[in-house]
Amino acid sequence: MIIIRKQVRNGFTLIELMITVAIIGILAAIALPAYQNYTIRSQISEGILLSEQFKPAITDFYANNGKLPQTQSDLNVGIPAGKYSTMTLVGGSNSSTVYVLTTFGNEANQLIQGKQLTFMAQVVPGVDNLQWSCKGNAGISSSPVPDKFLPISCK
Repeated sequence: MIIIRKQVRNGFTLIELMITVAIIGILAAIALPAYQNYTIRSQISEGILLSEQFKPAITDFYANNGKLPQTQSDLNVGIPAGKYSTMTLVGGSNSSTVYVLTTFGNEANQLIQGKQLTFMAQVVPGVDNLQWSCKGNAGISSSPVPDKFLPISCK
């Protein structure tokens, strides 16, 4: 009588390992750009939140003086700074406009380093409150944040 033994394989074959590596590569190719966009948007959110801190000070200055501040020293408030961005107050070409420039520094993602986001406060005739807008490019920034990274409120 002849006994035939079946060999039991241990481990994975080469083709199984290659398929696994290919699947991991495809998942990484999808996940990495999505994660990069997520981190850029979170860094921009930090800049927006810090810029929002200027709104009450500018509004109070306007209510008390009847005009907009033209320099940061007019406000007597500290300059908010975050991990990724810094703020600068820039007076407009006329006294009815003021800009808050948010500049993204070296800690920010490479795609937005040195880019600027602009908040504009504007006096509107016949309206008691200031009108605020957020733009990637309000015409005063030479290096605006690309539109694809901006929240809907800033496009």
